[in-house]
Amino acid sequence: MEKSELPFDPMAYWNFRSGLITVDGVICKGNKVLIPSVMRRHVVEKIHPSHLGVENSIQNASDTLFWPSIRAYVKAACEHCPVCAQYADQHQKEPMLSHPVPDWPWQYITQDILKHNSRYYLVTVDHYSD
Repeated sequence: MEKSELPFDPMAYWNFRSGLITVDGVICKGNKVLIPSVMRRHVVEKIHPSHLGVENSIQNASDTLFWPSIRAYVKAACEHCPVCAQYADQHQKEPMLSHPVPDWPWQYITQDILKHNSRYYLVTVDHYSD
């Protein structure tokens, strides 16, 4: 196959060539699927419907997908999203909720899941020692 017959510019991937593999005919970089330029806009539309902001969208994309300059591409897409622009300045603060003080430890606990740097943590709070 000639360079002109390729569906993408191979030079854009030159710096990553040693890390590229094929799995069942799909080009990957490690465990991330390489997305050709013609599919990027469609893929970003699929990962951005919740409008969770730039950093969450970048994280969602880069966890499983790869292409050169993926961060810049997703950031630009989010910054040009009309829904995100409409609600960007409307940061609503939730009111503080008051809970009764428990009489003994572990009588009243709450838990939540926290994601940080692609790792998940279970956070537990004992309201006795609040």
